[in-house]
Amino acid sequence: MRRCVILAFSIMLLAGCSTTIHVRSDEPLDNDRVFNYDQVNARMDGVEGTVVIRDGTVYSTIGASVTRDTTVFTETGSGIRHVVPTASVGIIECRDHALGALTGILAGSVAGIGAGIAAGLLWHYDSGDARMGALIFLIAGPPVGAFLGGVVGGFSGSPQVYEFAPQMDVDSTRSAE
Repeated sequence: MRRCVILAFSIMLLAGCSTTIHVRSDEPLDNDRVFNYDQVNARMDGVEGTVVIRDGTVYSTIGASVTRDTTVFTETGSGIRHVVPTASVGIIECRDHALGALTGILAGSVAGIGAGIAAGLLWHYDSGDARMGALIFLIAGPPVGAFLGGVVGGFSGSPQVYEFAPQMDVDSTRSAE
């Protein structure tokens, strides 16, 4: 029982953590924690996100296109198209809702097992048939937990952070409408 609670808690902590991926160049890379520009573009296509410029400016955006020289994105709300030097981009964060739902389903299932056992033991404690109660709730807990976890995870999404390597000569950003 104690192991189930610890495992469920650990999975929920991991579900809230973001994945930081370093962006280094436009050359193909073999490391799964270092992406090139094409890999970032494939992941950012049509995805809601946030672009943070090294001077602290933050833009909410849907999608972004990154090349060696420039990063292009359209700000949500205003619709202003920004073209900034890639050297001035600090991070781009996006939310992967499908991955969030999957992680939520897994975490919810594990949490449902622990919650189902605990509820079953408490529910049937007075009747003297705690094992049967635990079994009933053990069967019902994971599907309920998976459903709730999937809904919450799908809405919140799993954060993905793309961190750009610092480059020299960064001081200007420009907007084009």
